[in-house]
Amino acid sequence: MAKQESYLVFDTKEGKVKLVALEGCLCDSTWGIFNIRRVLEIAQAFGWDGKVPTDDDIRKDTMGYHMLSEEATEWLNANVAEDGYIFGWNEGEYYYLPSMSEVWY
Repeated sequence: MAKQESYLVFDTKEGKVKLVALEGCLCDSTWGIFNIRRVLEIAQAFGWDGKVPTDDDIRKDTMGYHMLSEEATEWLNANVAEDGYIFGWNEGEYYYLPSMSEVWY
């Protein structure tokens, strides 16, 4: 599957972050464990009120913060994802794709 460019756009008229041309890999595996922070930042941009850790925090408690990114993913899917789409991890990468995408299987 070819990766597509992804964008988060802040709409000043409505005062909200919204999805624009967003489908595909949001965080590729080259960022390693620090994708956790990137996922939390995406969720926070959409209004999730959880804590975004520092890189040092992630190094000290990778699994704990990964679990927090799972909570943020649940929040994104409940509050941001369009019908038929989901946010989620697959093999160290983070995606926003149709729920029936081959990536999930």
